[in-house]
Amino acid sequence: MKTIVVTGGTSGIGQALANTCLGRGDRVVVVAPDPVKGKKFLDTAQKAGAADRAVFIEADLSLVSENRRVIAEIEQRFAAVDVLVLCARYFRSRRMVTSEGIEHLLRDGWRVRALTRDPHGAQATALSRAGAQVVRAQREDVDSLTAEGAWGLFSGRPTVGSPGTAPDFTAEDAVRWGVNVTRPRSPQASGTSSSRRPPKRTGIPKRRFR
Repeated sequence: MKTIVVTGGTSGIGQALANTCLGRGDRVVVVAPDPVKGKKFLDTAQKAGAADRAVFIEADLSLVSENRRVIAEIEQRFAAVDVLVLCARYFRSRRMVTSEGIEHLLRDGWRVRALTRDPHGAQATALSRAGAQVVRAQREDVDSLTAEGAWGLFSGRPTVGSPGTAPDFTAEDAVRWGVNVTRPRSPQASGTSSSRRPPKRTGIPKRRFR
């Protein structure tokens, strides 16, 4: 029997995945913020005869402290986690600061931020010259993110030099695309200030967040 942790497992794809895994005999640990939906998940598991393999942990994963609490609880309760599925995601088009003082996701007029371990490297330098704010930090080190000001960091593809990105995709393209995605658009807006778009073959989505 595998132990599977699903964040956002009380709705949408996460819910369907959690119920499917329960049905095939796995132990499923669902992490989500709504206790009502959590109870529904547990009730569904009980009706299916899988109550002993269903676990709900209530948590607001927009908070660093809650993430750490959940990790500690899972480590204490289970010998190992075989699969971790991250289905919790909520996009905001307006600036929001959590109770811990960290920006939740997006804000008006945001600059494009480039997260790097080597701020003096050639790629980081090119992005900086193109208008990106270079932040020296490590994605797996939460303390480095908060200390260096990478709050609300928005990560996306394509990026310069990433696998599958067109060879002629430049640092300027990366910054333009980042601005296009992260800056809320007014009904009158028709595009970015530059007519140059990233190459279509990179698979860049046309939809913008509002």
